[in-house]
Amino acid sequence: MISKHCKLPVYAGPFGLTGAYTSGHFHDHATLDWAVVCHVPDRSGKHVLQRVFVYSPDPNGWKSDQLAFPNGTEPEGQDCEESVSAASPAVIRDYNRALAGGLEQLPSLAHEGVEVGYCEKASDIYFYRAGHWLKLQGAD
Repeated sequence: MISKHCKLPVYAGPFGLTGAYTSGHFHDHATLDWAVVCHVPDRSGKHVLQRVFVYSPDPNGWKSDQLAFPNGTEPEGQDCEESVSAASPAVIRDYNRALAGGLEQLPSLAHEGVEVGYCEKASDIYFYRAGHWLKLQGAD
């Protein structure tokens, strides 16, 4: 993995790493990026925190952005892990229209977003725009 402290979770069941990472055009329509769920040890080394990073090619190697997280940062066990998937512009518009919990006026959607699933909670969709990640509520 790009960061030596990032370990991919191994999900229970027959699907292995499904949901631990995905690729898509998250920063713009021309660049292929990777969204990755990472288990990262905290400073004490006693707890493992879940984070989602978006890795993008850069002339100097790879760059990464960390997406925001809700209160719970510790994995809840192998049967309940955060997951990532690509959200198409159509999905983003549908969620925003149905839930109205996100941005009232969506920006032009020329590339995908990252949908982060939180076990039994509503997901969030992160959309990159003008140097910042915008957060929309996803599906429940």
